[in-house]
Amino acid sequence: MRKIFGSKVVDAEAKSKQQALPGGFADASRSVRRMLARGLLKRVQLKSGMLTTPKDHWPPFEGGIHMEVAGKPTADGRPMFRYTHSPAYHGVQMVFEQSQASFDPNSILALLEQHPYHVDSLLAMHELYRSMGEVASSDEMLERCIYALEMAWHPYFNPAAANTRMDYGLPLNRPLFVALFKQTQNLSRRGLHGTALEYAKLLLGMDPTDPRGVLFCIDYLAIRAGQFNFLKRLTTQDEAISQLPNFVYSTLLADFRERTGHTASKQGRGSGFAPAAAAAPAPSSSNSEAEAGGQASLESRLSQAVMMYPVVVVRLMDKLKDKGVGKDAEWGSLLEKAPLRHADDLESASLSHAVDIFVERHHLLWKAHDAQRLLKDACTLAVQASPEEQANWACVSHEMFPPSQDNHYRHLRVADFSDTVSALPPEELQAAMGGGMGGMAPGAGAGGAHAREALQANLPPQLIEMVLRGINAQQLADRLHIPADQAAALIQAVRGGGLAAPPAAIEPEDLDAANPWAMLLRTLLPWINAGQAPDYDQQDDGESDDGTVESYNDLAGAGGAAEGVAGEAEGAHAPADEEDDLD
Repeated sequence: MRKIFGSKVVDAEAKSKQQALPGGFADASRSVRRMLARGLLKRVQLKSGMLTTPKDHWPPFEGGIHMEVAGKPTADGRPMFRYTHSPAYHGVQMVFEQSQASFDPNSILALLEQHPYHVDSLLAMHELYRSMGEVASSDEMLERCIYALEMAWHPYFNPAAANTRMDYGLPLNRPLFVALFKQTQNLSRRGLHGTALEYAKLLLGMDPTDPRGVLFCIDYLAIRAGQFNFLKRLTTQDEAISQLPNFVYSTLLADFRERTGHTASKQGRGSGFAPAAAAAPAPSSSNSEAEAGGQASLESRLSQAVMMYPVVVVRLMDKLKDKGVGKDAEWGSLLEKAPLRHADDLESASLSHAVDIFVERHHLLWKAHDAQRLLKDACTLAVQASPEEQANWACVSHEMFPPSQDNHYRHLRVADFSDTVSALPPEELQAAMGGGMGGMAPGAGAGGAHAREALQANLPPQLIEMVLRGINAQQLADRLHIPADQAAALIQAVRGGGLAAPPAAIEPEDLDAANPWAMLLRTLLPWINAGQAPDYDQQDDGESDDGTVESYNDLAGAGGAAEGVAGEAEGAHAPADEEDDLD
């Protein structure tokens, strides 16, 4: 065949046939593909869901999680639902809690190999992969988690009709809310704002009390998706929602975007908005006057919002200054006048937290030049307003958020509303994949073995060697600049943990004689100790008591690690609080 048609044609045909195989068999061996062609081997296709379409390489769904009707319906007649676990799934959940207590992600990975649809394990690995920068693996973990939760839905559970309710207070219901909220943020980061908006509506429909803070980002998603009418309907249906800081500003920005004919479907560079594709006809004189009047009315209403929540402008411009916006003298003059001058001195912790979330989520919407010009004109009107008018709008803000240090939104993290993904430091990542993500006292958690691995991973080898060679607490405290009681607890943790002395370093003669590439590969093994890299920038500080030369840089950071390990060693026998969820 290759002589007749050529090798390229034959290879392309073979590749097309291989890609046409059912999922999971594309890279199978020839014998497996032969059995598949004869019909001796079949793969069960996973059922597609409303929220997630399973991928071909996903394993078969094993079940173990179910949904049932929970008690009486709500006051408006809508049924309540809740998740339940089978005895086998409950046993897997207990194993997960032990793995989570060990701070070892490898044990969670081993659990997922045996039970690939365990919800809490998938959520934990989603967070870990996202911190490692593995976006594809992180998204797959989250999608598989949503798929497992969706496959357990009750036949009468229809979230599309918005007539079903779930209680977030039940611990078994929380993974669905957590997974859907994380998926909402993921879709928004990928630019799928319309789909993210539908997920946000689903979350509000299941529990209108908004336990995950969807109301702090649904206005952002509506503006990004161009759903301005939805935002107007949402604020008119509930007056309390319309008085939140984010809705006070977002509704006016939505009116401005709708009036100027901008859409979020084609994102403009730097602003997130671009003009509509179709060119509008030249406006007549009457239309121009009406538009000018509407613009003046919009600036007047925005000035009232500035007088109501001036702290929003102060923190928003402080955030945008890092991006090169608002550094002109005119903005500096406005921020030095009332009501913006002392706006950051808040007496309400709830308002302060709500404004921080708004600034983190919405600051890019106000970065555009036209939005900045509108906000500057509104601030100019607010500054020129009479003191009585400024005081009246301040009273409205105090009625909405009375002075109190009790933060009603303390369960919401500002980082959850950010597009920035926090990454693990390299040393923490190495410790996580090497056997532990944090120091534990001996005997605490899932077992002494995990504690010893975590302890040895967090402490420098020189420090462990000094403790094992008999250094006393006072000498260790003076060397690490920590209190003597913490040094004593650290010595007790190291000696009582059964830690072995670190492996001996490779001799310099062996390093010089070895092949550099071979030695590089050897140093990647966890049991190889290649010694400390010499400090060429500064001379050695001196020799230790036992005659070995030690580097100050190696032990300078040991004080912080020693304090953390010593604190955990002192509280090793204290009962640990159990967490209800992964928040």
